[in-house]
Amino acid sequence: MKSDLIQEYTRRISQANRSQIIVIVYELADCYIGEALESYEAGDEEAFTQHCHEAMQCVMHLLNVVDTSYELADPLISLYIYLNKEISMSCARFDRERLIRAQGQLNELGAAFLEVSKADASKPIMVNSQTVYAGLTYGKGHLNENLSDQGPRRGFQA
Repeated sequence: MKSDLIQEYTRRISQANRSQIIVIVYELADCYIGEALESYEAGDEEAFTQHCHEAMQCVMHLLNVVDTSYELADPLISLYIYLNKEISMSCARFDRERLIRAQGQLNELGAAFLEVSKADASKPIMVNSQTVYAGLTYGKGHLNENLSDQGPRRGFQA
């Protein structure tokens, strides 16, 4: 993943609530699968394997945070296990088709969680992070972001 994307996801995570983080994990999984497919096209099996493993880590994170108090938890857990298996088999067999199917299913789930996250008005999980204001200033051809609250206690508190 390119450094600008890492920086963007880091900023978004620092400002996200629980449901928004789930959406971000879906986006990360999609990004890693996209990179794996690019590596497949380039014939780079090592990079393909690495990106598949990164996508599997995202799916495992989604599996680990399922709230089992809901009725939909069991089918969702089964689906995550299936998707993790599909990505794993794709990785082991250097198979593009399984990866594409898994990506499609992850994108559908991600779209559903995006709709859920729009209704979630809870506060961000990280309570002592920098506040990001976008749109206050504009550079030539791009939007500048302004970080505030940059005191000595910014970031995590122990």
